[in-house]
Amino acid sequence: MNKQVLLVAGALVLSLNGSAACAEETSFWQKMVDAGQQAFDAGKYSKAARNWNKVVEMLKQTSQDAMDNVKERIMLAGCLKHLGDCHRMRQRWQEAGTCYQDSLSAYGKLTPDTPEVQSGLSDLSSCYKSIGVDALGEEASKMLKKAGAVGLSSFKTVDGDHYELALADIYSEEVNENRIERVRFNKRICFDFMQTPEGKLNVSKIKGIELKADVCWVEPRSTIMYLDEKGETTAEVTVDAMGFMKTVTVNPPRKIYDYIVELVKQVNTGAVVASGSTPSVTPPSVVPSSTTSTESTPAETVVPAVDIQPTESSTSSCQTIDSGKETESVSK
Repeated sequence: MNKQVLLVAGALVLSLNGSAACAEETSFWQKMVDAGQQAFDAGKYSKAARNWNKVVEMLKQTSQDAMDNVKERIMLAGCLKHLGDCHRMRQRWQEAGTCYQDSLSAYGKLTPDTPEVQSGLSDLSSCYKSIGVDALGEEASKMLKKAGAVGLSSFKTVDGDHYELALADIYSEEVNENRIERVRFNKRICFDFMQTPEGKLNVSKIKGIELKADVCWVEPRSTIMYLDEKGETTAEVTVDAMGFMKTVTVNPPRKIYDYIVELVKQVNTGAVVASGSTPSVTPPSVVPSSTTSTESTPAETVVPAVDIQPTESSTSSCQTIDSGKETESVSK
């Protein structure tokens, strides 16, 4: 009898020690997560990333049984999202996208109607969208597929949105219109977009597009597109021609203006849904105004107003990007 009692007591001690060790490890992870949030709130994105990255690595190294723990899976998904925030705030878009996609994958292995999962996906959707080409409507989908587009992502910034378009390969096509002979798209096209209160569409920091005009290749860097007093589309395009910047004014078809507005609206209203799940998440709304009239548009001309301001996040994920804050690489 005494021997049996000793065996039972020993088993209890081992069990208690194991539980204590697990609790201690979880507490350590939470401290790292909290330290990362404090650093992020202070604008110290490298320090925040180091803390969150350590938790991610530790969680990934645990056994599969441990990773089936809902609490740890939620912590992993959250830390991956926070890592993406750090990269986004420092405009490291590709790294941010990878972290956000990994976060979605982690959330996809959880029960979709769990409050923590819904909250996490809603927080993620407030600053990131990964959009399938087929989800952009027939006309947009057809145009992008022709160019070999395989994915489109958008990231919230303080001024609007940053877009990343991935192509399967370099795409080139003859144009022979308005002195433009050929257009060429690289495998990665990126640009920033915002719409002013007056309804002007401002596309800047364009990379990955080249145009052959007359005898040389030029690269568009920015364009401001708006409707004039007659309701006709006007675009002020700045191009880089062999190191020389030049701005020209052109009049693209009105449907181009409407197409861009509609495309941005579709991107911003698309829900972020983790693979394999269908959570009832309400994404940030982008509602076109049917009554907006601006200085550059006559009263009878309707300009859809796209609200692209970032929504508030409980983790301060969409804070203002301060150019005075750190921009150095993350040290793992």
